[in-house]
Amino acid sequence: METCQIEALASDKTQLQVCHGEQLLGHIFTCFVEWTCRDGALRVYCLSMDELAPPQAESTEPRIAALARLGQWARAHDAQLVIDGLDQYDESFYQHITVCRFLMIHNQQDIAVWDRVLSMGLPIFGMRGALHCLVRTPSVLSAFQALLFGSFYASDGLSISLDEQPHACRITSQDGKALQARVIVRGGMELKELSGADIDWKDSGQEGYVRFELQSDQAQAWTQPRFVGIPGPQ
Repeated sequence: METCQIEALASDKTQLQVCHGEQLLGHIFTCFVEWTCRDGALRVYCLSMDELAPPQAESTEPRIAALARLGQWARAHDAQLVIDGLDQYDESFYQHITVCRFLMIHNQQDIAVWDRVLSMGLPIFGMRGALHCLVRTPSVLSAFQALLFGSFYASDGLSISLDEQPHACRITSQDGKALQARVIVRGGMELKELSGADIDWKDSGQEGYVRFELQSDQAQAWTQPRFVGIPGPQ
């Protein structure tokens, strides 16, 4: 597998560079929607292969209705939504974010919300820093598609090789330095801590989901959740 890198999402950007090594492949378009709804603010990023203009806000709408309308617009234009500031919502709102495939993560509070959403069985991927997409053929389209399937990891300066199987995962440090890996499972529980330049993990089938938080010196990376079941007979 090859790796394409998408630059970090930010509210003031309209395009995100997609690179393969030092080669610029092109851009993914983005826009930031910040609406004032009847019951509070709604902040959502839109990602698309084409430049799009989002619909206008309706201040009389509750956030649930506004997000549903934005989701309909995104489906009609083959766009994807990234919800931001989910820690500002009541937990009863979480079931309505299924129109969003991604969650914007800024801090540990956002990560705690992410784990609560995942523990509800809602498959949502986390975006933080640069995004490293695993692809067979490097291109903007393949990188965009990798995002949709969660075939990427988020990084703050840490590059890894990631080999995920249905019931196992291998993570390798690209610079040969030791990794510190926290294994996070359902409920946001840290099940185990592993270390080494190569991290091997096999599911027991009881985890619900598995994701990894990785660190090497000051650099960090976060893998996407992999929902797991009981492994079949070998």
